[in-house]
Amino acid sequence: MKNKIAPENPYLKANIDKFYWQTVSDDHNIVPLIKPYQLMKITGSNEWYLPTKSNDSFNFKNGSIVKLNSFSAVVNCNIFPPYVFGIDEEVTTISPETNKSIVIKPSFYFIINTDNNNLDTFEDYKIFKERLNQLNLPNEYSTPDYLFEQFRDNPVLPWFPEDIKRQLEEVKKSKK
Repeated sequence: MKNKIAPENPYLKANIDKFYWQTVSDDHNIVPLIKPYQLMKITGSNEWYLPTKSNDSFNFKNGSIVKLNSFSAVVNCNIFPPYVFGIDEEVTTISPETNKSIVIKPSFYFIINTDNNNLDTFEDYKIFKERLNQLNLPNEYSTPDYLFEQFRDNPVLPWFPEDIKRQLEEVKKSKK
């Protein structure tokens, strides 16, 4: 009777790391990138965020220093192991005193080397693009919503390790 109400998850049963197949956790939609990095979006929100190392500080040219435990408005990204890179959009709020928009966090570009957890951020697109060229990375991006739809439809994402892709494919075939 229990199996009819809540059938066993075939990925869990196959002992595949949850990181590579879990699309929802608590109240978040999830897109796995390169372990442990993942895009997350709170259910009902429009913004995707990318958790980073605890309390990374970013110094921006406008003089602001922002401590973040995540990029809070990832609008485009790409995954090219061992790199995760993309664009984090400006975040603003309305000042209660002046009723005008104030920038809390300027937009920036980022490159994460997951091999050594090195994070580079750029305010200038030209400098960011030069760094992508130096690393032989493509200047192409997908929206997090597109990546989530792709992942939800088929949990075997191109940047996953080969052994994980093989395990996921085997489970997928056995479900048919």
